[in-house]
Amino acid sequence: MTSRSVLLVTLLATVSALPLCAQSGTFTFNTGAGISTPLNPTSQYAGTSGNFQAGAGIKINKRSSIIGEFLWTGLPPNNFVLHPISAPVGHINLYTLTANYRYGIDRIHGSRYGMYVIGGGGWY
Repeated sequence: MTSRSVLLVTLLATVSALPLCAQSGTFTFNTGAGISTPLNPTSQYAGTSGNFQAGAGIKINKRSSIIGEFLWTGLPPNNFVLHPISAPVGHINLYTLTANYRYGIDRIHGSRYGMYVIGGGGWY
């Protein structure tokens, strides 16, 4: 990961931690990054890489939110795919844009644990 990418992820994480208020509700932000490990049968063609996710939306009330999200996942082809066609390099990227409804409970019976259910659709 380049220093520019690290700076961008740090900036997005900092901005997502700042609470912003609107007249009708509260804005909500989320970011994340991780490792993508494809499962069978995709793992026969693509290797391990990274992913990045960012979302923003509005909290309608204490438990309901509408959130739009973007996800990028890198899926580099493995040598078994590139070797037969004599290709020097290859790139596969998965992009998604989704709109979701989120229903969440911040604390279950006064404990520090909560839960949420999210559902929606989009472009993959």
